[in-house]
Amino acid sequence: MRTDLGSEFDGDTVHYRPDGFHGSSASGARHRFNPPARPNANADVESSHATIEAEFFDLETFHGTRHFLASVTTYQHFFNFARKNRSRSDQTPAQLLAHNAPHLDPRILLLPPLLLDPLMGQDLSRPPGVF
Repeated sequence: MRTDLGSEFDGDTVHYRPDGFHGSSASGARHRFNPPARPNANADVESSHATIEAEFFDLETFHGTRHFLASVTTYQHFFNFARKNRSRSDQTPAQLLAHNAPHLDPRILLLPPLLLDPLMGQDLSRPPGVF
């Protein structure tokens, strides 16, 4: 996995902490930071987040956890397999994957969404320090 140098990813630490991002990440996952002084390295991720926010999260209302997960899964499938991106030659992420990395199984775009709160043993739905 690749992240920016944000403190939420232990980017401000000299040594990785077992209670930080790296200690809680999936075992066996390899983590790399984006190169320093390369502000556009994360541009695709930020652009997709802005699109998903405007097209999905700003428009939907969720009625419980099951409804949320079903809705997110449906939108993810639409986004990855049906929604064409003008800035990417009107191709879907699945088409781009097939062209740029044909050795990868397109089912990687079907990974289910995960609720991190239970996995981390925390309730992340409230601001820090609010109980």
